[in-house]
Amino acid sequence: VSADEFSRLATDIGLELLPHLAGTPRTSVAVTVQINADTPDGFSEKVLKTVSQNAAELKAEKSEFQE
Repeated sequence: VSADEFSRLATDIGLELLPHLAGTPRTSVAVTVQINADTPDGFSEKVLKTVSQNAAELKAEKSEFQE
């Protein structure tokens, strides 16, 4: 998925789903985002550092890379 596609999807969820759910009395709503990215050559140190720093800045609960 491209960044633009994700952005549109997140906007659609925020406009078309969440208000209906959150508008229901005594309702707790949580949204979870999981990103999986695979590359046969591995990610560069620059990409790993940037993604890790950005995830921390966004207060991601978990950010990890597997080899």
